[in-house]
Amino acid sequence: ASDVYKRQVAVQAPDDAVLSAILRARFSERSITPAEEVIDYLVRRLDRSGDTAATVVERLDALHRPVTRVLARQVLDAMDAG
Repeated sequence: ASDVYKRQVAVQAPDDAVLSAILRARFSERSITPAEEVIDYLVRRLDRSGDTAATVVERLDALHRPVTRVLARQVLDAMDAG
């Protein structure tokens, strides 16, 4: 039997700077450069998780429209409703 040690590490929710960096990275992967106000808007309103950030960026990209604060609000409203 092998000795395998399991360590539990508490993962904290990302702060504003980390969430902002996650959003920028996800947008960059899709060659999208949103205005700074869009990033700020999303940081203030998103759940604190990388998965949520990735989902929002994916949904914004799927609309094939310029990413604006208004569009971001529409996507977040739709996510809240669904």
